[in-house]
Amino acid sequence: MIPVSDKILIDHLKRSSTDELTELFKTLSALSIHEMAGEYRGYYLGADGHPLSNLIWHLGANLNFFSGVWQGKSFKPISDIEGYGFNTLKKSGMIIRKWPMRTGVGPSRYDSKSVFALNYRYYYSAAGKMHMQDEIRRVNDQLFLGVGHWCLPIGVPMASVWFVLEGPVGPFGATGGRL
Repeated sequence: MIPVSDKILIDHLKRSSTDELTELFKTLSALSIHEMAGEYRGYYLGADGHPLSNLIWHLGANLNFFSGVWQGKSFKPISDIEGYGFNTLKKSGMIIRKWPMRTGVGPSRYDSKSVFALNYRYYYSAAGKMHMQDEIRRVNDQLFLGVGHWCLPIGVPMASVWFVLEGPVGPFGATGGRL
């Protein structure tokens, strides 16, 4: 169960502006590959106040009859420098995994400092076609602030989408509907 202090922090992050999230993100520390292992519950924070990006995210990941409703992400390290993972969704009461990604540590677009980096372009999926890349940093031992960068398949960049991950809430691939 999520501690009350983390619930308050998540609520605060949901009310934060893009500029506030960006400034906070720049102060946070990176993670190693092995620190992000397992299933993480996700909370969507918004898309830089950009109505089109918010609409596309909601249609693609939150109100999508084909994919389900976004629940979070799952990660598995495979070496000291890389891993892989999926976005976790709930559809018709079942947990499904979509939009696979490779994980590693790389530089941030915001300040060039290290981030836990998720790159979707290596896989054939909607996220891969949109050149989706996420950056994640640690807020505390149970919360992680993330930002996703993407563009339309025709190459038009879209506003960044912000999210929080909580966890791990279980081992990789073992949610059993608990997200």
